Amino acid sequence: VLLEKTKNTMKANQQELMLLNAQIGNREKLLRNFDNQIRNAEVRIKDKKNQIESLTLEVKQLKEQYAKLLQFAYKNRNKYGLLMYIFASEDYYQAIKRAKYIDKIQILLKKQLTIIEQHQQLIGKEIKEIEKEKEYKQSLLTEKKVERNALIEDQQIQESTLQVLKKEEGSILASLRIEEKKRAQLKTQIDAAIRKEIA
Repeated sequence: VLLEKTKNTMKANQQELMLLNAQIGNREKLLRNFDNQIRNAEVRIKDKKNQIESLTLEVKQLKEQYAKLLQFAYKNRNKYGLLMYIFASEDYYQAIKRAKYIDKIQILLKKQLTIIEQHQQLIGKEIKEIEKEKEYKQSLLTEKKVERNALIEDQQIQESTLQVLKKEEGSILASLRIEEKKRAQLKTQIDAAIRKEIA
């Protein structure tokens, strides 16, 4: 009865251990998945920051071009600047054409600056969203690591219990073998005594 009870307990313990091992395996996969997602988010953030740096440089260059254009127009307004460029036209139509051309350049520069600055803002917003996502995944990763460690502790307890039960089973089997041997010896002695009495 004791041996049967020990075997049943061992069987239940082994099943629980198998379940814990499966849960730990699933947690490990989940952790690897979160880890990959965090690394991917970091790569995306780096890429977006590079884009912002590139756009910032472009904005700087455009602002410099625009500033030079305005400075040139201001400094040379009474000399050979933009106004002289317009007034030096061969006729009225060419002057109008040149004035429109200068206006178009100024409008184009302003538009480019606006587009680039808007793009910068959009990428900045994307970075914030990616960083938020990364933080969320990081918190989940920490949480899942705690869960995995708790499962590993349970696994270690189950393994220790299983070892104790195996030793107990071995001890019971050894005791049963000794008892069996004693019974066999006693039977042999009784059989010998019976044969002696008959003789």
